[in-house]
Amino acid sequence: MTIKTFRLRLPKVITGLLVGVASFLVPALLMAQNTPGGAIISMQASGAYQDDAATNYSVLSNVVTVTVANVSGLAITPDGASISNVVPGQTGVQFPFTVTNTSNNAVAIHFLAGGASIQTTLGTVTAAFVDYNGDGIFNSGTDQDIFGNGSAVDTSSIARDASVSVVVVITVSSSATSAQTVTVSLGDAGGSSPFDGQVADTSAHEVRTNSTGISPAPVNGESEARGTLNATVDVDASIRVMLTPSSAGPLGYSADITYTTNLENLGSRAASTVSLSGNPGVYIVATIPGDTKLKAGQTWPTGTLFTADALTATNLNASYSSTQPSAGTVTRVAFLVGSSLAATTTSGNFTYVVTIDAGPFDTTLGIRAFTDAYAKNYLGNSLTDRAGDNVAASAGAAVITSVTHVGNVQIGTSAHHDASNTTTNDDYTNKSVNTGIAGVVFGGNTTAPGTVVYANTLKNIGNADDSFTITAPTVPSGFTVEISTNAGTSYTDISNGTSFVTVAIAYNTTANVLVRITEPTGNAVLTSFDTVVRAASGLTPADTNDTIDRLYTGFVRLTKTVVVANGTARGGATDAVPGAVITFSVAYLNLASTGGTNCVTLNASNLVITEDGAAGANNWGTYTTHVASSATDSRSGTITGDGTTTSNLLTDTVASLLAGQGGTFSFQRLIK
Repeated sequence: MTIKTFRLRLPKVITGLLVGVASFLVPALLMAQNTPGGAIISMQASGAYQDDAATNYSVLSNVVTVTVANVSGLAITPDGASISNVVPGQTGVQFPFTVTNTSNNAVAIHFLAGGASIQTTLGTVTAAFVDYNGDGIFNSGTDQDIFGNGSAVDTSSIARDASVSVVVVITVSSSATSAQTVTVSLGDAGGSSPFDGQVADTSAHEVRTNSTGISPAPVNGESEARGTLNATVDVDASIRVMLTPSSAGPLGYSADITYTTNLENLGSRAASTVSLSGNPGVYIVATIPGDTKLKAGQTWPTGTLFTADALTATNLNASYSSTQPSAGTVTRVAFLVGSSLAATTTSGNFTYVVTIDAGPFDTTLGIRAFTDAYAKNYLGNSLTDRAGDNVAASAGAAVITSVTHVGNVQIGTSAHHDASNTTTNDDYTNKSVNTGIAGVVFGGNTTAPGTVVYANTLKNIGNADDSFTITAPTVPSGFTVEISTNAGTSYTDISNGTSFVTVAIAYNTTANVLVRITEPTGNAVLTSFDTVVRAASGLTPADTNDTIDRLYTGFVRLTKTVVVANGTARGGATDAVPGAVITFSVAYLNLASTGGTNCVTLNASNLVITEDGAAGANNWGTYTTHVASSATDSRSGTITGDGTTTSNLLTDTVASLLAGQGGTFSFQRLIK
């Protein structure tokens, strides 16, 4: 038999193995090892051939085997990927890694003690753990701590091609700035990306395989890898409030100032809400400046809140209401910017109007306004900013409206600078001399001079410290008017209408002066004499105010009248014949002026009217007899001597007789 053909075919895998096992091992280390270590690869060749008659034949070679070596491998991902952006100071930021066993056998993963396998920039590691169930939460007793571990630790055995999750938790540095990158590295393998499957070199931050107990040992030793994760730093919500007045001044007394305020979020994250009396939102709180009042009648945007609480209560602790109290009592207005303020946006404008109603203690300071803004940032921390006043706000300098120095003054009665009659220019203080009037009947003149001292109070109601000039533009003829600014220690004569004294009075404070008036002899009794005392501002001389110090030469007048009633048959009905009845009447009147608010008038007390039939020029006790119980008093005075017909002495006591009040005391006598 002749054999015609002969073919022997060897499988390609056998051919490859026979060419060179070494050429297989090196590149395979860079990828997952799909063939487990220790696997036996059997190799047997087979052949087929024909003879000349085209008969088919087969043949087998002997069997040879190759045992697959143990090879270590490790991969950590991701390599340079990014998580969501973070903000400075953010806590609890998780950086998740996947650690994959690319060995061709099950191995443990080895982590160094105390978190040394982890590196970070712009952050501080606060926790790291092997997250076996992948829930992102450290489960004590199940997950493995690789940050607080006092010594190096190994995971449980990880099957080939299997993975575990590793979570690194950091706090972002509070000093991080916008667009900086926070980087967390797990492992420190060198080489180039993807930094996997490197030969472990016991480096300071390694993560490597631990093949202890695996036999034979991996032909390439232990493997290490490195993964990195990044996070870009955002600027957290950062607010800046702005405040602009309608005028920088100078403005005069009672002028209006319109303020415009708004709020800007300079950060890359939205600003969130705070709470004012249970009302959530981002707010601008405008404090009503000192020496001003909130103008009434303004229209307010939705959500505006008000408080009348004193400024001793902080803005966030004051009690707010959507119902506006009296405009003059409002201390702060809170504008609702919104439920949040988006990143890099500016709110709309809010306006409020105040009226200057008093001057500052030092007008060089002017009206100083400020607003405060309140919100929270992404981290939940409180945000606040101030515009205006003396605070070095991010918005810039203080918001000041200068005020014109305007002098204004009030002079009035003692302790009542604002006393008024028809105006504050004719308020008065009434006093009376008690010399030179005794024994002088109405229509006569005083017989001796008299002196009275008045107390008057001044107040500086301008808007700055001032020095006031005091004069006496109206002085009764022959009178002397003197002023003391030191409680009577010394006096200055200002009687001529041009002489004056000055008194310095600080803003919004008062001062007292004494006015000593001396009237000469020979003035009509029961008469008033007005001295006008004037105070004028040194800052604004045209601003003056007057008060009247009124001197009386006695102020209770008695007017005697008589009526005869003749009921006898002799003479006419009013003839004074024996048997006729005489009615004596005394009308009494307090002549002092009345009216006004806080003016000082003259009130009489214990007025005793005496009717003595035998005193002085009286002789009616001789020629008449008393009509018992005939005496009366229209003001219910207390009368004595009215009970018997023999009485020749009667008195009438009136306990109180206010200014302008009067009455009549009457009694009857029978002509003998």
